[in-house]
Amino acid sequence: MRTEREKMLAGELYEPNDLELVAARTQARNLCQALNATTEADAEGRRGILRELFRRGGESVWMQPPFFCDYGNNIELGERVFFNFNCVVLDVCRVRIAPKAPRPARTTRRGLRTRSGALRAARGPRCCLLDAARATVLDATAGVARIQALAMPDTPELVLRAASLADADAIAALWHRGWIDGHLGHVPEALHAHRRLVDFQQRVPPRIPTTTVATLGREIVGFVTLQDDELEQLYVAASARGGGVAGALIRHGERLIAERYSTAWLAVAVGNDRARRFYARQGWSDVAALDYRAETAAGPIVVPCRRYEKVVR
Repeated sequence: MRTEREKMLAGELYEPNDLELVAARTQARNLCQALNATTEADAEGRRGILRELFRRGGESVWMQPPFFCDYGNNIELGERVFFNFNCVVLDVCRVRIAPKAPRPARTTRRGLRTRSGALRAARGPRCCLLDAARATVLDATAGVARIQALAMPDTPELVLRAASLADADAIAALWHRGWIDGHLGHVPEALHAHRRLVDFQQRVPPRIPTTTVATLGREIVGFVTLQDDELEQLYVAASARGGGVAGALIRHGERLIAERYSTAWLAVAVGNDRARRFYARQGWSDVAALDYRAETAAGPIVVPCRRYEKVVR
């Protein structure tokens, strides 16, 4: 069965409130917000955001913020593309922009218009542009928009709440998948035998009192666990990554730690570069090497880590 994202890119009717699409749009909006807050002096920070935002071309694009888009990862840029102030790209289809083509200040509801005609849909005759409670179906080949009504159910709201024992199985499953994704190849092989799903199911209940979960609708999409001044665990479901869930959880954990301590700390496996980049963006500092004693039923196993700290009050 095809995903809602695949249907969208094919120009077919799709469910815009699919969790994968919601998370991707939220990620793009967060990145656009960060991009639009940069200054001309922060060229390095702006370049890093552009690389993360676009599917291709972020390393060479010349950008004059503010800039806005739906997903970003559907946009492919040629070399040295220029976006002028206040450009909007509604990339619910594949969007390719040719090299060295000047970009318009904005797009319009009647089509994805450019001065040079270099913007086009990469596949499929149509794309769907969502506007409030209606959907604009754009015929990208003819450049003519047709409007058809489309009921838009409420987008699930991100909610943080205290974990309960009823959440234990969902937390364990999420933790197990996230641990495999972030740690295989970065921790001693001896630890693998102690990180089965059943191991996480045993580790979760004692941590419930210090765990906060993030939910979208009825689904648990992330959690954070604290141990005194340590932010011990932070995991987000793959479907919700990049959607602001991790940022909301880490800020919540920081606030709780700040009630008793001035500095928070956490450990990151040396090879987990994605996590290390995330913590750095959140204002955490890599302060030292750390031999972290990972707990197992057979006793602790030392994992080479980096210790990150942040002053929280």
